Amino acid sequence: MRAHYSEFVRYCLRNYIKSLEEGKGGLPIFKTDAERENWSACHYVMNGCPKDTQDIITEIYRPGDTIPDKIYQMAMERREPQGRIWSLILKVEQKVAQKRGLI
Repeated sequence: MRAHYSEFVRYCLRNYIKSLEEGKGGLPIFKTDAERENWSACHYVMNGCPKDTQDIITEIYRPGDTIPDKIYQMAMERREPQGRIWSLILKVEQKVAQKRGLI
Protein backbone atom coordinates (compact mmCIF):
# COMPACT_ATOMS: atom_id res chain seq x y z
CA MET A 1 0.00 0.00 0.00
CA ARG A 2 1.25 3.44 -0.91
CA ALA A 3 1.68 6.24 1.58
CA HIS A 4 -0.89 9.04 1.50
CA TYR A 5 1.74 11.49 0.24
CA SER A 6 3.19 9.34 -2.57
CA GLU A 7 1.25 10.78 -5.50
CA PHE A 8 1.99 14.36 -4.46
CA VAL A 9 5.68 13.68 -3.84
CA ARG A 10 5.95 11.88 -7.19
CA TYR A 11 4.40 14.92 -8.85
CA CYS A 12 6.97 17.13 -7.10
CA LEU A 13 9.89 14.90 -8.10
CA ARG A 14 8.74 14.71 -11.74
CA ASN A 15 8.53 18.51 -11.90
CA TYR A 16 11.91 18.85 -10.17
CA ILE A 17 13.64 16.51 -12.64
CA LYS A 18 11.88 18.20 -15.56
CA SER A 19 13.04 21.64 -14.37
CA LEU A 20 16.65 20.45 -14.14
CA GLU A 21 16.59 19.05 -17.64
CA GLU A 22 14.93 22.14 -19.11
CA GLY A 23 16.98 24.68 -17.17
CA LYS A 24 20.48 25.88 -17.69
CA GLY A 25 21.62 25.14 -14.15
CA GLY A 26 19.91 28.13 -12.58
CA LEU A 27 16.78 28.24 -10.49
CA PRO A 28 13.53 27.83 -12.38
CA ILE A 29 10.92 30.55 -12.35
CA PHE A 30 8.18 29.65 -9.90
CA LYS A 31 4.58 30.71 -10.36
CA THR A 32 3.67 30.18 -6.70
CA ASP A 33 5.31 29.83 -3.31
CA ALA A 34 4.08 26.22 -3.22
CA GLU A 35 5.99 25.43 -6.43
CA ARG A 36 9.14 26.93 -4.90
CA GLU A 37 8.68 24.94 -1.69
CA ASN A 38 8.10 21.71 -3.63
CA TRP A 39 11.21 22.27 -5.72
CA SER A 40 13.28 23.23 -2.69
CA ALA A 41 12.27 20.10 -0.78
CA CYS A 42 13.24 17.89 -3.72
CA HIS A 43 16.50 19.79 -4.23
CA TYR A 44 17.44 19.47 -0.56
CA VAL A 45 16.80 15.72 -0.48
CA MET A 46 18.47 15.02 -3.83
CA ASN A 47 21.60 16.94 -2.86
CA GLY A 48 21.83 14.79 0.28
CA CYS A 49 21.78 11.57 -1.75
CA PRO A 50 24.81 9.76 -3.17
CA LYS A 51 25.43 10.21 -6.90
CA ASP A 52 24.20 6.69 -7.71
CA THR A 53 20.92 7.36 -5.91
CA GLN A 54 20.54 10.70 -7.71
CA ASP A 55 21.02 8.93 -11.04
CA ILE A 56 18.39 6.31 -10.18
CA ILE A 57 15.86 8.92 -9.01
CA THR A 58 16.48 11.06 -12.08
CA GLU A 59 15.88 8.15 -14.42
CA ILE A 60 12.79 6.90 -12.59
CA TYR A 61 11.06 10.31 -12.48
CA ARG A 62 12.09 11.44 -15.96
CA PRO A 63 9.07 11.75 -18.30
CA GLY A 64 8.24 8.63 -20.24
CA ASP A 65 7.15 5.21 -19.08
CA THR A 66 5.39 4.46 -15.79
CA ILE A 67 7.38 4.26 -12.56
CA PRO A 68 6.83 0.48 -12.15
CA ASP A 69 7.93 -0.12 -15.76
CA LYS A 70 11.02 2.04 -15.31
CA ILE A 71 11.92 0.21 -12.10
CA TYR A 72 11.54 -3.15 -13.84
CA GLN A 73 13.71 -1.99 -16.74
CA MET A 74 16.34 -0.56 -14.40
CA ALA A 75 16.42 -3.75 -12.33
CA MET A 76 17.02 -5.82 -15.45
CA GLU A 77 19.76 -3.50 -16.73
CA ARG A 78 21.54 -3.32 -13.36
CA ARG A 79 20.85 -6.95 -12.48
CA GLU A 80 19.42 -5.87 -9.15
CA PRO A 81 16.24 -6.90 -7.39
CA GLN A 82 13.31 -4.58 -8.07
CA GLY A 83 12.69 -4.47 -4.33
CA ARG A 84 15.99 -2.68 -3.73
CA ILE A 85 15.06 0.07 -6.18
CA TRP A 86 11.52 0.33 -4.79
CA SER A 87 12.97 0.63 -1.29
CA LEU A 88 15.27 3.42 -2.41
CA ILE A 89 12.38 5.25 -4.12
CA LEU A 90 10.17 4.98 -1.04
CA LYS A 91 12.93 6.32 1.23
CA VAL A 92 13.51 9.32 -1.02
CA GLU A 93 9.76 9.99 -1.26
CA GLN A 94 9.50 9.85 2.53
CA LYS A 95 12.39 12.31 2.95
CA VAL A 96 10.81 14.73 0.47
CA ALA A 97 7.46 14.42 2.27
CA GLN A 98 9.15 15.15 5.60
CA LYS A 99 11.07 18.13 4.21
CA ARG A 100 7.87 19.45 2.61
CA GLY A 101 6.02 19.10 5.93
CA LEU A 102 3.56 16.45 4.77
CA ILE A 103 4.47 14.06 7.57
